Amino acid sequence: MNNLPRVPRFCIAAALLALAAASASAQAPVAKNAAVAALEQRIVLPSVAYEKAAVTNVLADVEAKANAAAPAGSPRLRIRLDEAVTNELPAVTLRASSIGVLPLLSMVADMTGLEHRIQDGQIVLGAPAAESAPAPWSAPSAAAPAAPSAEPGDAATAPAAIVHRQYPIRRHRAGRSTDPDAAKLKEWFAGKGVAWPEGSSLTLPAPGILHVANTVENLDRIESILRGLPSQQTR
Repeated sequence: MNNLPRVPRFCIAAALLALAAASASAQAPVAKNAAVAALEQRIVLPSVAYEKAAVTNVLADVEAKANAAAPAGSPRLRIRLDEAVTNELPAVTLRASSIGVLPLLSMVADMTGLEHRIQDGQIVLGAPAAESAPAPWSAPSAAAPAAPSAEPGDAATAPAAIVHRQYPIRRHRAGRSTDPDAAKLKEWFAGKGVAWPEGSSLTLPAPGILHVANTVENLDRIESILRGLPSQQTR
């Protein structure tokens, strides 16, 4: 005869509710970061002009212009400089018209030696997580060596933070890049073991530029693939 005490039903229900709340709490930051990444990619600024401007002033101006240009009903976009950055940064000088917030902030990050990322529902420019020199790139070939295959569950265990990096590229054919070009390249990287979690993206925003948003782990894998391409070997 079983002498174990019965667990009241309300205790079981309370435990299930607690587990559901914990799961929702763990997923919330990922969803919030993904929403910010999607909004950042949608906003286009009519024009910007900076002449030897401090990075903090540039970010404040971009934030104000981005929220003014955001679609009605969009959550407020917040852009900040990581408090951990204490070294003096170069001034920013640039002019552009009809430029997206994403490529604009990536340009600012490149000029100042910072890294563009999304964390805690905010766009942050901070110190690079890892020093790795971007490699020039030309169209993939069948001879390109494969990166280590993705382990099961990579996408589920990848860090929530999505980081943006740009790479100079060399193309076999001149001309403007298209969305299908980017989609094919993204699929090619996926075949080499690169995961594309929620909030990640690959675009070709301008001739000679490859822009990737992904986790640091996947970005490192992409850079390893690019460095291994036959076209990048010293001759």
